Amino acid sequence: MSGVAAADFVAARALFPATRRLAYLMNAAVSPIPTPVLEAIGRHLEEVSLEGCPDWNRWLAVIQRCKNRLARLLGVDAADLAFTKNTSQGLQLAAASIPWRPGDNIVSNDMEFPANVFPWKMLEPTRGVQVRTVASAGGRVTADALVEAMDGRTRAVAVSWVQFSNGFRCDLERLSEACERRGCWLVVDGVQGVGALELDVRRLGGRTMVAGGCHKWLLCPPGLGYFHCPRSHYGELSPAGWGWLSMRDPFRMGHEPRLRDDGGRFEEGNANVAAIHGLDAALELLERLGMSRVEARVLELAGRAMEEARKLGCEVLTPCGPAERSGIVLVRHPAIGAGELVSGLARRGVMVVERDGAVRVSPHFYNDESDIERFAAGLREMGAR
Repeated sequence: MSGVAAADFVAARALFPATRRLAYLMNAAVSPIPTPVLEAIGRHLEEVSLEGCPDWNRWLAVIQRCKNRLARLLGVDAADLAFTKNTSQGLQLAAASIPWRPGDNIVSNDMEFPANVFPWKMLEPTRGVQVRTVASAGGRVTADALVEAMDGRTRAVAVSWVQFSNGFRCDLERLSEACERRGCWLVVDGVQGVGALELDVRRLGGRTMVAGGCHKWLLCPPGLGYFHCPRSHYGELSPAGWGWLSMRDPFRMGHEPRLRDDGGRFEEGNANVAAIHGLDAALELLERLGMSRVEARVLELAGRAMEEARKLGCEVLTPCGPAERSGIVLVRHPAIGAGELVSGLARRGVMVVERDGAVRVSPHFYNDESDIERFAAGLREMGAR
C-alpha cells in the first residue's frame, strides 16, 4: 500500500469510534457506524425535531443525490434504482416481478442465505415452478455448475455475488452471459460484496437485477436497502410492490394507477429518509477513498487473516483463488469449537461471529494490521491454555 493510500486509511480509521476499543472483524454481519454517517443522521433528525418537514423538496434532493452516488458505485443508471427496506424486500420484488408459467424453474444453490431462498421456494406451490438447488463442492458453487443446471425453462438464476458463510465470490459475468443467451434473469444478492468490492453491473448485460442492504459493508444502520432492475425490460415484467409513490405525479393525490417509468415504481411509500442521509455520507466516504483502493485493502487484510490462521494450525475454509476471494474469511480451529472461540475472542475485544461451525472474520477498509494481530493473539492465547 502506497504512503498516500496508507495515510488515507489511517485518517478513515479515525472516523470509526469502535476502533478505539475493539478489533471489529464482523462487517459481514453489521458494520459499526462511522462518525460522518452518525452526524448526517443526527443533523436530519435534529431538523425534524426542531422544524418538522419545512421543505419536502430538500429531502427529495438528498434522496436523489444519494441514489446518484449509489448508481456510480454499482455502475448503473440511477433511474433504474429503488430504495427498499432491506435485501429481502429487493429479492421479493424480483421474484414477484417475473411473469411465471407452470413448469418454469429457478436455479439456486445450497450455500445461499435464506433471504435468497424463500422468495423462490414460496413460488413452487403458488406458481407451479421448480427451484433447482445446485450442490456446492469444496466451498464453491461455480458459475459453470449453475449454468449446467439451466435449461429452456429456466426463468431466473438466483445467486449471491459473495456467499455469506465462507466468502466465495461468484463469477457474475459468466452467469450473465448464459442468462442473456437464454433470455432469463440473473438475480443477484449483492449485500456481502457491495461496499467492499468493485462492481460494474453494466458488464452484466441487461437482464440482471441486484438487491442488497446497507447495514454491512455500506456502513449504515439496518432498515435501508436497494433494488436495481433495468428499465429496458419493464415491459416484460409484472408490476410488484406498488403503492401511491409508485405512480406518476403522486403528489397530485389522484386515483389513476399509472406506474412510474423508472425505479421509483418499486418504492411504494415514504423512504427511510434518516438512513438515506446516512448512506449519502457513507457513499461520499467510499467515493473519496476510491473503490479500487477499498477492495485492495479489504483483500489485503482478509489475506493477512488467512495467513495468521494457517500459522496457528487453523483450517481456512474460504476458497483462495484470486477471483474467488472477498472480505470474508472462514476458519476452523483444530481443537477449540467455534462458539468457544467467538466468546473468548469477544472477551479480548475481538469481534467475530460463528458460521457453519467455524469462525467468520470480515475486515473492512478501516481495519488495520493491529486488528488482525489481536485476532491471531487471541487464537494463540486460547490454544495455549
